[in-house]
Amino acid sequence: MTKSLFQDALDELNNTKNSVFGPRSFQEYCKENNLGNVNTAEKISVDYYETLNPSLKQNDTMVFRVGKPKGERQTHFVLAKVPGKLEDFFLFDDIVFSGQEPRSFIPTTSFKKVYPFLLLPKKSESYFINFGLASGLIGHALGLDDPDTIIVPTTCKSTFSFDFSPHSNINKKITHTNGQVEIDAIFLEKRNGRDSLFVIEGKSNFETGVQKSLAKHKLVYPVLSLSQFVPKDMEIIPIYIKIEDTDEGLSYHILECSLPDPRKNLVNIDDLRQKNYINYTLPNFFKK
Repeated sequence: MTKSLFQDALDELNNTKNSVFGPRSFQEYCKENNLGNVNTAEKISVDYYETLNPSLKQNDTMVFRVGKPKGERQTHFVLAKVPGKLEDFFLFDDIVFSGQEPRSFIPTTSFKKVYPFLLLPKKSESYFINFGLASGLIGHALGLDDPDTIIVPTTCKSTFSFDFSPHSNINKKITHTNGQVEIDAIFLEKRNGRDSLFVIEGKSNFETGVQKSLAKHKLVYPVLSLSQFVPKDMEIIPIYIKIEDTDEGLSYHILECSLPDPRKNLVNIDDLRQKNYINYTLPNFFKK
């Protein structure tokens, strides 16, 4: 029988009764335990509950990619074991996208703003996010003071360093050092008269297929990455958006989340909570 990739780490966790394994170099871990050549990113960068290693699921353990400590050339990882609490690390679509019937959204902005999107194939998540912003759909869903204003979001894929705790039951500081973080979209707009920075993680059923969940760190990591550069009086708001192609049109599931201010206290990954859910559908005549 082939040994599970994380079995040695899980054995160490179970034998020592610790809640956290690591940080450890993933490649060195594989070498020490005779696991051969393993794709680092694929195994320790988990975006969905469905893709979490089965042995980790069975042991209520989550894996986190935590960058490269100073002087190191290899990516490190951490395991966090929280008995009976594994689901705290994820947002599940059937839970967070419930309690509201979809509503049709007809853009109130000018046709010029949405026309270019009708000329392009709808494939990338950035396309859907930009389309949602240009049409005013996202602005209205989030209750912006001027929802039809022209919003030009920026995206980012860079390396960042920050501290976090895997879970509130552990409350242990982990340092993510010079690790890659990808941010789908960021924009600054006024809401209730206050400048607010919106940080978006976007997914679509065109690309995720059967995945019906999202790892919370996919939103928490970007917020932690940016928070050190954001003025303290400016609110940072994490937003999860999932777009689905339905018989009625393009359905936007827009989930606003809450997260304690990382500029004030150490944040646990499970501190990310659902706050407000809106489901708007752009009717079929906006589909190509």
